[in-house]
Amino acid sequence: MEHSIKIKQVILSNSKEIVSLEEVKSYLKVDFSEQDEFIENTIRAAREYAETFLSTHLVQKKFIQNNFGQNLQSIRIMQTPVIRIEYISIIDTGNKSIKLTPEEYYFNNFSTVSISKLSTLYNQVDLSYTVGYEDINLIPAPIKIGTMIHIASIYDRGDLGEAIPQSSLNLYQPYRKRHL
Repeated sequence: MEHSIKIKQVILSNSKEIVSLEEVKSYLKVDFSEQDEFIENTIRAAREYAETFLSTHLVQKKFIQNNFGQNLQSIRIMQTPVIRIEYISIIDTGNKSIKLTPEEYYFNNFSTVSISKLSTLYNQVDLSYTVGYEDINLIPAPIKIGTMIHIASIYDRGDLGEAIPQSSLNLYQPYRKRHL
C-alpha cells in the first residue's frame, strides 16, 4: 500500500486574530462602528492571505491528519508551526485504535514524528495537533504591519479582488517558508 494523507481542520473558537478590531480602527482612523463587520472580515481575509503567502499558520488551529501506509515510522506533519501534539494513534490490521504514549514517538520540531512502536502491525497513523502561534504577541511585527497595510488597502478600495500591496509582500518576504 502506498502512503497517502488526509487532513481535516477543526475550528478553534478561542483563537484570536493577529490584530484586533480596535488596532485596525485606530490605524484606519475610523471612530464609528457601522463598518465593524466589514473590517473584521477584512482582518480575517488579510490574515488568511498572509498565512497562504508565508506557508505558515498565524492563529491557532487544530488539525487531524490521517496517514495511510504499512508500518509508517516517520511522518511529516503537513501544517506548521506545531504548538503541541494532542495525540497520535495507530490503527492496527484488525482496525483497533491504539493511542501512543509520548514515550512511543518522537517529535523533532522540524515537523516530523518518528514512531518507535514496532511490535504492532498497523496500516494507519492518526495525528491530532495544534498549529499557529500560542501567543499572538510573538508574531513578528513586520507580519502584523504588512497585514495592517493590506487591510488598509482593502478598506480604502472596498474590493478584495485587487493585488496585495507590494509593501506588505516586502514585509512578509523574510518570513516566507521555502517549498522544496
